Amino acid sequence: MKQTVDLFLNGIPVGAVTRLRAGRFEFEYAASYRADETNHPLSLSMPMTAAVHRDSRGESIVRNFMAGLLPDDREVLRRYAVHFDVPDNDPLAVLEAIGGDCPGAVSFGVPDRERDLKPLNDPALAELIAGLRRGRTPEIFGRNPGYFSLAGAQPKTALVYRDGQWYMPLGDEPSTHIVKPAMRDLEDQPLNEHFCLQLAREAGLATPDSWVEQAGSEQAIVVERFDRLADDGFDTLRIHIEDMCQALGYAPNQKYEDEGGPGIRAIGELLRDNATDPATDLEQFMRAVMFNVIVCGTDAHAKNYSIWHVAGPELALTPLYDINSVYPYFLQRKERKLAMAVRGKKIQYDIRPEHFEAEGNALGLPAERVRKWLHEMAEQLPQQARITRDQMPYESPVIDQIVDGMTAYAKRLLGQLRR
Repeated sequence: MKQTVDLFLNGIPVGAVTRLRAGRFEFEYAASYRADETNHPLSLSMPMTAAVHRDSRGESIVRNFMAGLLPDDREVLRRYAVHFDVPDNDPLAVLEAIGGDCPGAVSFGVPDRERDLKPLNDPALAELIAGLRRGRTPEIFGRNPGYFSLAGAQPKTALVYRDGQWYMPLGDEPSTHIVKPAMRDLEDQPLNEHFCLQLAREAGLATPDSWVEQAGSEQAIVVERFDRLADDGFDTLRIHIEDMCQALGYAPNQKYEDEGGPGIRAIGELLRDNATDPATDLEQFMRAVMFNVIVCGTDAHAKNYSIWHVAGPELALTPLYDINSVYPYFLQRKERKLAMAVRGKKIQYDIRPEHFEAEGNALGLPAERVRKWLHEMAEQLPQQARITRDQMPYESPVIDQIVDGMTAYAKRLLGQLRR
């Protein structure tokens, strides 16, 4: 059945998506949007040099972009579809129902709903987190007239946090923070993620503000949205972003390199060829790769790297997010397999300095510069980790295991660098 849905970026008409036959879609830019040179594309995979982008049998750019805005978990998608009585394999139908507040600045359907905020007290927040943890996503989601969509595999919700008070965003009110309950069977996982984000910042990498929220007996990690900007009057603006799968035209189920997704070179080339300041972004990206290897952040796949679209052609790497160390959970070295290989090596313990150099060389980075970045990180991270551990809200053996694991691996890298 043919269907057309209008798309907006911060309330500005950007174009429309139309469902075609055989599960394919077409996106057409609005003529007025293309005519303004200060506007940026909806996605790098759909440049404004063409007015129309259409899926074909061999390429599903439009479908892939929309799917990248939705939860990865098929069961969550199925529950959303049942709740809103739409097909779960039709991203346009799902986004028309819940796509009022998506990652970035895009929204589906006419954004003419009034904005409002509903205060949440501690018991209400605890109930919401508990519902997410137990998989009651549709029930919680259905209470909110300001529907939203969040990508990723972990259950989460989007709220507003201002001056120490939590709110449920209603209508077209943009959310400001993401709340994620602990992953099942992973001890102190919210603290793990908070620690890794803070440590990355100590290492000179950009990360969003985060903290561990305790609501009654429920615990969650809270991460400030870097695709939102609040002005002095508390009006929140959306900033457009897209993850690397969307920017390169991949489906979200290809986020891992093993599943056909982008690797270090593909992401580095995108930054080199498109970023406003490619030298800075390439350095940040290579340092992020090194950081994830040292802390054993094995889930650093293509959807966990994103780009900002600022104005016109301006583009930059976003802060890092979704970093978790597996040191406390996967004790065997052979189990510590990275989402993206470093010069063909995926087992963390097998990765040596020359593998980082080879990845840098493929992107035009001198080996001496890559070695300098790696040496600085391996030398400084253990001490930074001990300081960051002391800043955590409570002590945990999980954090101790991360510090011990990364210290040992960093020491090994330094030995290899000296040789």
